Amino acid sequence: MADNTVVPSSLADCAAKLPVNAHPHVMRFRQFMLLANPEQNISSRKEPEYLILQQHQAPGRSGPMLDQLVKPMARHFGSEVVAGRLPLPDDEDSAIAVPETAGVGVARIRALAAELRIPGYRATLSETSARALVDNWAGDLKRERFLAALEPLERAGFTFHEEVASDLRDLSAVWTRVLTKVLLPTPYQPFKNPHPHYALCATFEQVWEPKGYTRGELINTISLAPGEQLTLEVHSWDKSTFKSEEELVY
Repeated sequence: MADNTVVPSSLADCAAKLPVNAHPHVMRFRQFMLLANPEQNISSRKEPEYLILQQHQAPGRSGPMLDQLVKPMARHFGSEVVAGRLPLPDDEDSAIAVPETAGVGVARIRALAAELRIPGYRATLSETSARALVDNWAGDLKRERFLAALEPLERAGFTFHEEVASDLRDLSAVWTRVLTKVLLPTPYQPFKNPHPHYALCATFEQVWEPKGYTRGELINTISLAPGEQLTLEVHSWDKSTFKSEEELVY
């Protein structure tokens, strides 16, 4: 610029013309990474599964624990549900055992319906209708008590979608699957599962070292008419910061 006249010039090179801050900027951060199930289909609607801390058991030795602990507990819980010793908190029929209707005569079916005051029962109902009414009532009562028994486990983080949708005629088998999930889980489970999960804790460090200044992209241009003059004031500055971090390990 001379005599208030702009004289364009080209930048010959990209050498730094300002002093460079020689102090590097160091950044450290940590990240926890869960170990995902490598065999899980990523397109599946099933919840992602991650490696858990399993209960100690020798490889291929789940049989004794299954036979000596899980199955006896399953039979016990099944009988408690049927006997009415695991009632709903607001169950008016908490002392009533779930009636068994398989192989029971129609006279007993009608007596049960009248004795239990099953809604919708009338003496004029046919044998088929009366039996279906009692069967449905007994099935609903069994399922309600089964769901009430599962509620504490679900609140803890376990999921039992398949078991809840199962046929509860063989309640002992359903309880076996439930307790197997709790006591003998597979190596990978959803994150909300209460079993402890494994994770890799990695510490990363990045060092940023200033190398100088280079010509940047063209941001704006000024158009001048023939003979037009323009005065520009150019200001330049350099800003640098220095931070340090010290860690003491005992």
